[in-house]
Amino acid sequence: MRRRTEENSRSSADNRRGRIRAIIFLIVLAFGAAAGYMTGNWLANNRKSAEDLARLDESVGIGKRTGIPGSVTASVSQTRMSVNSGSPVTIKLTLTNKGNEPTVLNKWFDPTPAAFHSNQFPIKVIVRLNGRDVDYRSTLEVMPPHTKNDFITLAPSQSIDVPLMIYPGRTGGGWNMAAPGSYTVEIWYETYLSGKYVGVNAWTGMTNHVVVNVEVQGT
Repeated sequence: MRRRTEENSRSSADNRRGRIRAIIFLIVLAFGAAAGYMTGNWLANNRKSAEDLARLDESVGIGKRTGIPGSVTASVSQTRMSVNSGSPVTIKLTLTNKGNEPTVLNKWFDPTPAAFHSNQFPIKVIVRLNGRDVDYRSTLEVMPPHTKNDFITLAPSQSIDVPLMIYPGRTGGGWNMAAPGSYTVEIWYETYLSGKYVGVNAWTGMTNHVVVNVEVQGT
């Protein structure tokens, strides 16, 4: 009788341990399934397609600031110029790679109002007359994403000259510089578009600012 009681006791203890192990296994399995489900949802929600990355890069930039201050500089051929009212105003901007390595630049060089905060167009411009901002007479067109052909590589010490049409005269867009007076045109290169989604590593950051004084003479 005593042996049977001991055997029943051991069997009961084994059953309890088995049930406990089964419960622990089910708990671990449930936690694992929940963790896997949550991780899968997080990855799905945070996975970005090439199109998503391109759109993000074009709008706000996803690359790290690769530009070292001073590695790309901006300069102009003349800091003062005089034109007659209604005549075109074109400024030649020069971008120079001052670094020791080749530098890739975004070559969408159309001058763009700084107030637009465009990441696609890197040439930023502010035109002022008597300290007040001059109106821009056109709108910024949102372009499709860049391709590899939209970037240019400058070797160390190499420069590129960029003619900028600030005021095209009596027709077309641009800043309204028809009225006689003393204008200041502030220009710089700034973008955080990395181009990584098309396989390039473009320079990101901001160059020095250059200022050109333009005297518009009355006719």
